[in-house]
Amino acid sequence: MYRILASFLLISLFVFSVQSADAAAPLYKTVQSTPMKASAKSGAKTLQTLKTNTRVTVLSKTGTWAYVQSGKTKGYVTTQSIVPFEIPIKAIDYPEVMTYKGTTIVSLNGKSAKIDPALLPFFKQNADALRSTLVKSMIKNNTLVGFESLKLGQFAAVKKPFIIDRVAAGRIDSLQVPGSHVTVTTAAPLRQVIVRGWDFQTESKPSQWNVTLNGPIQQLHSNTRFTLRGTGTIERWDIDKAQHSFELPVKYNGEVGLLNVKHNEVLVRGNNTFKVRAVSAPTKTHILDGPKGLLGSTKPTVVIQGKWMGMEEKAIASALQNVTSSKLTQLLIQLNLTYTPNHLNEYVKAFTMNAKAGPNERFFVTKTDVRYVIEAVDRILMTDTFDEPFVALQNHSSHIQIQTRNVPYDSWAAPIYHKHAISALVGESGLIDITFKRPDVVSTVISRNVRGDRYFIHNHPHGLGTFRVVTIDGLKVAGFTYEIDKGRYSYDQHNYVEQEELVRINGKPLETYNQAPPAFDMKVVKGIRSGKSYLAVRSSDKRWLERIYGYTLQVNSSFRANGHLSSDEVALAGWDPKQTIVLSQLDGKLNDSLTLHAFGYQNAKQN
Repeated sequence: MYRILASFLLISLFVFSVQSADAAAPLYKTVQSTPMKASAKSGAKTLQTLKTNTRVTVLSKTGTWAYVQSGKTKGYVTTQSIVPFEIPIKAIDYPEVMTYKGTTIVSLNGKSAKIDPALLPFFKQNADALRSTLVKSMIKNNTLVGFESLKLGQFAAVKKPFIIDRVAAGRIDSLQVPGSHVTVTTAAPLRQVIVRGWDFQTESKPSQWNVTLNGPIQQLHSNTRFTLRGTGTIERWDIDKAQHSFELPVKYNGEVGLLNVKHNEVLVRGNNTFKVRAVSAPTKTHILDGPKGLLGSTKPTVVIQGKWMGMEEKAIASALQNVTSSKLTQLLIQLNLTYTPNHLNEYVKAFTMNAKAGPNERFFVTKTDVRYVIEAVDRILMTDTFDEPFVALQNHSSHIQIQTRNVPYDSWAAPIYHKHAISALVGESGLIDITFKRPDVVSTVISRNVRGDRYFIHNHPHGLGTFRVVTIDGLKVAGFTYEIDKGRYSYDQHNYVEQEELVRINGKPLETYNQAPPAFDMKVVKGIRSGKSYLAVRSSDKRWLERIYGYTLQVNSSFRANGHLSSDEVALAGWDPKQTIVLSQLDGKLNDSLTLHAFGYQNAKQN
């Protein structure tokens, strides 16, 4: 009898420890002044009134009531009056590869572990999706009892609905769904669901994911564009910061308790069955309604942060929809903004192009926004003097490359494709193109066909003339000019065709940007953080060093490597950093084919 009782106690403790692992009672806060009742009835005695943003611990939920604790006092509040605190996405440094073959055992990084019998129905139901994926497992006595993190679609596509029973829902701390079409149905509250994509989007028309969530979700995290579908409740939805602008279509039948938006340039567009109890916009002045407002026509019950359009914002929204010169003139007069009448058509172009910029669109909704565009266009049209640009007449892609900066590549930082900065192209007749979000470094690339010392080009989209590229980054204005003329491309002394020719950059002939390189030394060095190989280049010619941007190296007959100017930390082994630059991650052994590329210089090879 004693042994049976002892065994029962051990099993009870084991089950309790599994269900309690990392599952502490979630913290909530009030979204408005809220009475705490003695029982789950609206007419019950009020124990105390909780102020907005009061932290409470939810002990249980019954229908529309939550039994909570604030300090030492316990009582009931309506579920409508509270929202959960954010559950941060936990960083998993070393995820495990989990393989499942339909048995009672899984493989975790090649090591076998039993599956807790309570989880077997979940595994059997979702065998295809769990066949191979990434996890951070919870292991007790060599038994898989749950997941700190479960990432679907890493190696096996999720082609069928992913069904989570009540037991499994309590054993998954974080579920990351793939960037594709996926359906997740949960029978009990799921602690965290993550929809994670790149926080930048290089395509003008990004693919549209469909994520269907059925059942109760405690917290949804997302940072990219997708369509949300399904039926249920989401207690908290955090839209994290991203580089690109995007619209989030929501075709969801249910309520989001708190929509917490950290990204400045996202439009959440819901259907009539999508409800939002409380919203917190990125700033107090962030517009919630209107064509470029965060929520459009969806009306939340409580606004924690954000504001509705006033008369000015409504006038701006009306004028900028299908903007014309007359509508914009009336708006500028109404807003009492100074403008240049001769630039009016260029202002209209700027607003029109921005509205079609896709991931680079800026949402202009306030008087400050309109002033920003007007002043930017004026600066662009009146700027025609520039510093010397960085020009590569013979880059390794057989193009002419012109830019205003030479920026080192950081292996440990995400690339910047959608920076709040301006790039514009101006022709002799006015503004040709403008974008208000752009890559960190603006490059004008022109396809070339070299004939002797002349640079003929293919299909310049804007014809002949002198063109200005102007960039604005904060208070810094930069740019360059280039001139396209008609030239004779001769096959021999009797045969020729007329073809567009690049003849000057910044008013100077092209030979200015084709100087002979200086003498230099180079060696392979090791990175401090990674131990990878880098190429160090040393020279007393500081100007040339500042203009080196990369290398190419023929490793073998089928592989040609290349690298960029790098800001990674390396061990220079005695070389003076002031006379040395570093090129990223050298592939292969040094050989005679290694070529250094520098803006304004001919390609360089070591003597």
